[in-house]
Amino acid sequence: MWPRGLAHLPPPSAQRAARATETIRLAHACGLPELLKAAYYELLRAPAFGQDPAAYPDPYARVDAPCVEQGAEAEVVMGMGMGMETETEADEDAAPPARLTASDLVRLVAAKQALDKEWLALVRAPPLPSAIPCPLDAPAPAPAPAPDADADAPPTGGADGERRRCRAARAADAREGGWTARLLRNGVFEVGLEDVLEGVRRLVDGVDWRGMGYCVGCVGERRDAWLEARERMWAGLDGLLGLEEDGDGDGDEDEDG
Repeated sequence: MWPRGLAHLPPPSAQRAARATETIRLAHACGLPELLKAAYYELLRAPAFGQDPAAYPDPYARVDAPCVEQGAEAEVVMGMGMGMETETEADEDAAPPARLTASDLVRLVAAKQALDKEWLALVRAPPLPSAIPCPLDAPAPAPAPAPDADADAPPTGGADGERRRCRAARAADAREGGWTARLLRNGVFEVGLEDVLEGVRRLVDGVDWRGMGYCVGCVGERRDAWLEARERMWAGLDGLLGLEEDGDGDGDEDEDG
């Protein structure tokens, strides 16, 4: 349910978001840092992030409950009387909702602000030609004429039409407001403000760039650049959320928590 690698990150869900705070508290209490990254991000991309005062912050929250290992799962236990008893389902239903600590909230707010800045920097303008040049604009050697070809005949080639279409598409996006209007019309801009990783994925897979006139080379180069940016954002969450200090590493492995 809480994967460590970006490749296994599932779409957002209300059920996962509802369990994320409890998972974070459990992970801190039981020394399970591998659960933290995906649980933190589930809160970051929740539509109601920061709008539920019952969930955070709890200035008096303590993360000191003992932990009992049972197979692959861990349960937080409560001291009752002279002994220790595990929480029953009735106890769980009657308990108040889990709340984040103030330090967790600070980390989440800072991470959300940083991700928003990265998203705006990524989509504020189309990729620059100097960064991602169109391969069709590169000079190509002229083909050798056939022995009986007319020297005065105009050059032909199937790439000419695609080059013109690609130039027109790039010019339309480069015009003032063109790129932004495109992302607003297809909804990608708003998606990225809520869930930056999903926003980048939509840039890669959710937009018909070929249908807009971009050539195969431009589409491939842009998708590669955006996928690299997505990987950097995911890896950067370790520092933003303080997971490097906990020894969690970048967590970009094929293990699921």
